[in-house]
Amino acid sequence: MFHLASSLECNVVIFNNRTPVRGQRETIPMGMPMLKRLENETSDEIARLLHQNKRPLEKLLEGKIDDAKIELLVAAVARACNGSERIKDILLLLHDKSFIDTKLTYWITKWAALYLFKDECESVVSTTVELLSQMLHLVPDVITSLGVALFVLKGVIKDFEQKDIFISPEVVAKLFELTEKHSNHLRDSGEVTSRRGRRIPDNSSETPPDNFRDLPVLPTPIELRKDYEPFLRRNIVNGKYSDVNHYLDIHFRLLREDFVQPLREGIAEYTAEIAKRGAQAKKRYQNFRLYNNVRAVGIDPSKGGLLYILKFDVDNSLQRVRWELSKRLIFGSLICLSRDDFKTLIFGVVANRDPKQLKQGFLSVTFDIEPRQSQEIFSYSFKMAESSSYFEAYRHVLGCLQAIETHNFPFTRYIISANREPHLPRYIKNDPDCTFNLATTATSQVNDEPDTSIRLSLSRQRHEASSQSAHLEEVCVSANTGWPSAELMGFDESQMIAYKAALQEEVCLIQGPPGTGKTYVGLKIVQTLLENKSVWGRNKPLLVVCYTNHALDQFLEGILEFQKTGIVRIGGRSVSEKIKDLNLNQVKRRCQKSGRWQYGMVMGEMTECAKEIQNTSQ
Repeated sequence: MFHLASSLECNVVIFNNRTPVRGQRETIPMGMPMLKRLENETSDEIARLLHQNKRPLEKLLEGKIDDAKIELLVAAVARACNGSERIKDILLLLHDKSFIDTKLTYWITKWAALYLFKDECESVVSTTVELLSQMLHLVPDVITSLGVALFVLKGVIKDFEQKDIFISPEVVAKLFELTEKHSNHLRDSGEVTSRRGRRIPDNSSETPPDNFRDLPVLPTPIELRKDYEPFLRRNIVNGKYSDVNHYLDIHFRLLREDFVQPLREGIAEYTAEIAKRGAQAKKRYQNFRLYNNVRAVGIDPSKGGLLYILKFDVDNSLQRVRWELSKRLIFGSLICLSRDDFKTLIFGVVANRDPKQLKQGFLSVTFDIEPRQSQEIFSYSFKMAESSSYFEAYRHVLGCLQAIETHNFPFTRYIISANREPHLPRYIKNDPDCTFNLATTATSQVNDEPDTSIRLSLSRQRHEASSQSAHLEEVCVSANTGWPSAELMGFDESQMIAYKAALQEEVCLIQGPPGTGKTYVGLKIVQTLLENKSVWGRNKPLLVVCYTNHALDQFLEGILEFQKTGIVRIGGRSVSEKIKDLNLNQVKRRCQKSGRWQYGMVMGEMTECAKEIQNTSQ
């Protein structure tokens, strides 16, 4: 089984389709004049100005920021941390907008090209270390993203030293102190902290009270009580699991609690507020959104089943919501109805989202309910709670964790047994002398090829590859010798090592900062595998998984340069014109030109059933 895991850097493209309301001014991102003004202000004044211009700062962080602005912003915030308590809100904003692990980290990777003199290097290292230290002190949740920035920062300082640019011992000492503090935060003796603050004891070996495969994905009313204590075991970070079920049970329960807990806390906050203030209770709550006077007003049959049309009150707070941009009631959101202040609940999932309908208070929802509950929905008025956790992102993973069979669990020796020594891929095990044809890969160009000074020109590379084509056509994959040179393949030395490891090992992780050629190497690996499918599996697909839709589009566009057919993209959030016809839905439509009359008959029967249900409930 071959598994390709690639972390791809990508440019962030922001589409701003907001239409300004007449009479309102569109917020402009914070610009250079304000950032330069902050250079000469005191720490208290910097904090005051950043607070006063928080929305322009937020707009700046949401878009692409050039290097000069990042440098000024880092210096200003670092200086403000020395004297103002108000700066914590700004640090939280930097964390919420992923500034540390994206824009700041990428800026650090470019220091070697941006700063050529010792004073410049010393200044940016010092201010960055100060900012990261304050972030760790005031915003502990930043620990993961800060680790990425620290890793890159230490690597860049080593690059400075190779150029005879040495950072002062004082700054190096501060960086060492920050690294130690970060390590201490990561190190737990017997307890681990979840992202919402719960302390889970080191109980990974305890026996669970029930079989996780029998638990419902949706929570029960008892689980939403304030005093309910779920059975949770900590994730094993260092060490191995006893077996596959041990791993699946721990992760299923932790993941399920991750989306149930906000709803439990929101309901507890609401009931406490009602008990304290009654009708004067506040309208907004931290962990869920509340909608009043919700009624079922109709049923709409669809391909996925019956959709219930709900109508909710559009009060003053909801009239200000921009539904086109809001994350309220998006497809897949979990909602629950209650007519007794959430003592009893009916769960549903948002099935269709039309901003124009939402402005009028109409919403389409699916319920997995019994007939008597269907009558109840049409007979009463409810309060509706929407969870702050996006249920659609959880439900499929939870279902998969329950359904997967232990004997089919992939990469058991690495994930369960924590074996760090990669085995050979199956095609080498079956034939240790198997060969790959690298001639096409060596002479082709992919559209993400880096422009580095150490690489031969493409024309020279192709000429040398053509002259050695006979040698390139039969390269023994398992051998450490006999491979073409890195230059001939279009790689630098580190890229060549990664390329060979991906073909020689069952599992291979390739990591590196942005701009080091991970996408380029990944495309070359895919091209090599596709060119040699007869060796590893004629009828087996190759699965490519990316963290973002944009990264997937970018990678598939690269594959299209050398593979024109046989590509299917799963997921509808693609904006690429080049691969729009490769979407799974488009492929299915082309394959479903027959049998439409059967679909029409089924839809007709569903419409009649919907009318009968609605008439019975009335």
